[in-house]
Amino acid sequence: MREFGKRAEQQMFATTNGVNTHKGAVFTLGVLSAATGYAWQQGALTAERVQQTVKEMLVDLIADDLGKMKADQDHTAGENQYLKYGITGIRGEAAAGYPSVFQIGLPTLQATSGDWQTRILTTLLAIATQIEDSTLVHRAKDPKVITWLQDKVAKIEQLGGVATAAGMNQLTALQTEFSDRYLSLGGSADMLIATLFMEFVLTEVPDALSIT
Repeated sequence: MREFGKRAEQQMFATTNGVNTHKGAVFTLGVLSAATGYAWQQGALTAERVQQTVKEMLVDLIADDLGKMKADQDHTAGENQYLKYGITGIRGEAAAGYPSVFQIGLPTLQATSGDWQTRILTTLLAIATQIEDSTLVHRAKDPKVITWLQDKVAKIEQLGGVATAAGMNQLTALQTEFSDRYLSLGGSADMLIATLFMEFVLTEVPDALSIT
């Protein structure tokens, strides 16, 4: 699966003139697609089984990818963050079975009412406050930005969340601040994409299976 992911990554870079627009999503959706296919093949297509399969697939990921790095080598932004701050980033999330997807994203999405945009934004903010978003840290050049974001999101929630006008106004102000400071929730967005993928898989695929 990793070799297929590398090809997809190369195609992304070729299309974007070398800009990393969704490297994390390529990795995560590849992992989840493989785990989903395996769970489906085994006749146990549940969130619990998919997550357990991911953990089994990637049990040695941190040790193999991050544990053997040397400081004098060239590294990606994520690898540099591990060396500097100890942040494991998407590898840590994946090795743990994507808890931001299965323990935060899916439950939030399923428990949130309202239109689709309200549900998606609420889920994104829930994810963003619970993970060490490596893209955000990279842009801010300081891991303290995570605490700053959590405080901002808490204020939105105190105003009633994005389902209220006050909450949306606060979110719009936060978006402006992100643009001004060149910040991005790229890591959180990848986990939102993964959450939506799993939601569609778990709600649509079982119906398809019962038909066939």
